[in-house]
Amino acid sequence: RLSYQPLRNRLCINFSVLHKGFTNIFWVGYEDTECDIVFVKVVIESKFISIYYETTECNSCAICVYGVTIIFKGGEHGVFCSVFNKIDFDAVTDQYFIVAEKDGGKVIDGISYDDTIYRIRVAVTDDLLGQLHATVYIYDGEGIPQDSISFVNTYEVTGGATVTLSGEKHLEGRDFLSTDSFTFRLYDSEGSYITADMDAKTHRYQFTLNYTPQDVGQTYNYLLEETNAGKTIDGVSYSKTKYRVQVQVLDDNKGGIQTIVTVDSASTSTMDFVNRYKAEPTSIVISGNKELSGKDLTEGAFAFLMFETDDTFAVPKDGTPMVVRNSSNGKFTFDRLDFDTAGDRYYIVFEQDGGQTIDGISYDKTLYRIRVEVTDDLKGQLHATAHISNGQGNAQNGIVFLNAYNITGEATVTLSGEKHLEGRDFLDDDSFIFHLYSEDGSY
Repeated sequence: RLSYQPLRNRLCINFSVLHKGFTNIFWVGYEDTECDIVFVKVVIESKFISIYYETTECNSCAICVYGVTIIFKGGEHGVFCSVFNKIDFDAVTDQYFIVAEKDGGKVIDGISYDDTIYRIRVAVTDDLLGQLHATVYIYDGEGIPQDSISFVNTYEVTGGATVTLSGEKHLEGRDFLSTDSFTFRLYDSEGSYITADMDAKTHRYQFTLNYTPQDVGQTYNYLLEETNAGKTIDGVSYSKTKYRVQVQVLDDNKGGIQTIVTVDSASTSTMDFVNRYKAEPTSIVISGNKELSGKDLTEGAFAFLMFETDDTFAVPKDGTPMVVRNSSNGKFTFDRLDFDTAGDRYYIVFEQDGGQTIDGISYDKTLYRIRVEVTDDLKGQLHATAHISNGQGNAQNGIVFLNAYNITGEATVTLSGEKHLEGRDFLDDDSFIFHLYSEDGSY
């Protein structure tokens, strides 16, 4: 803000800078036949305010520029006096000048430069007492008289700034599925939040925060976490990680916005989350039935063996079998098999003494191959299915051992007795015959 005041034959120009809260006063003097025309220019920078003084003389279509620069730190107070190249007059005359601000009408680094043009007439008169006198007359561009030369520049932050908060989702224990959906929440200091989804291809998420000039000077605090933090859903354990984000919105002193982002007090904007997948274990029970023909079945009369093998189903040389015996109804059951990872396991089951005949009982020699298929439903649960086949690889509905009891060979029975005769002795020609009758009367 400039004011033109006569004071002891000097021009007083009051210059107020609406920045940092200080006022500076500039004194420019003239005497006798010398005249100063002053142009004051303000440029506000990040740490300094530069004051430029220029005079422009318009005479015979020639433009001459004279100037000097004073730089001082913002916030200081003081009085500065500068006298530019004086214009000397040695005769009565009228001289004409224009005063305009350099870059007038432009906006540079947030500063709007005043486009006002002042017309100056300097009238030189003779007081007829041996002294010339110069009088300055100021007019605006329309020719209207003005009391002073005043150039008003304004500084304004325009546009906006964008902050991107992003990170990557990591999943251990399984690959990502096309159906996977993960979301993330960004809370402000009042507890309100916005969400962002994970990109199915890149496995990344992104928040975009926009700031306007109204946000300059503000500091915003956020909390970032993933939805379902700390929970386990469908086998996925969600991360408990929480990122504390601070965004400072600053004036870059060039008419724009500068942002400073810190995450947990570190200068970064990348925030990753690690989830872990683990399916719940599963189990299966292998059982079968014993059938005996030819005689009644008794509990524990027969033993059955199960070995774990590789996919060739060969009986391991050093393997220790699981051995069980039949119940009174013929059923036998091996101990439960537990699995905590997906994959195939292989077993063989056969009857002890299979292929032999002991005490009239023919033991079944069948060898059953069992492939236990353990699968992950990818929703947090393993499942086990037993596939049973015989030694020839033919699928079977279950495990059944058939034993038979048979009587074989011949047996001889001798029935005998003694003949007694009372009253006389036996004679040489005595003959006695005995009959053995069957149930049908034949003998």
